Amino acid sequence: LNAIPLLVWMAESGNRDVRRRAIVLLGSMTDPDAMRKLRILQSREPDSAISDQISQVLLASGAAANSVR
Repeated sequence: LNAIPLLVWMAESGNRDVRRRAIVLLGSMTDPDAMRKLRILQSREPDSAISDQISQVLLASGAAANSVR
């Protein structure tokens, strides 16, 4: 079962808490696709605190945080 599509969908929720939790779960994955999805989500995230959280998750995972902001 690939949870990435569901977590990406949750990370695009209108609910800030749902987005935050989905980002943490995506960041806990070792799948390179999850990291790519996080970079895309970061470029679209309107909330700067959540965008910063994505940066931290990417840094913690060892992935380069290529922010589009």
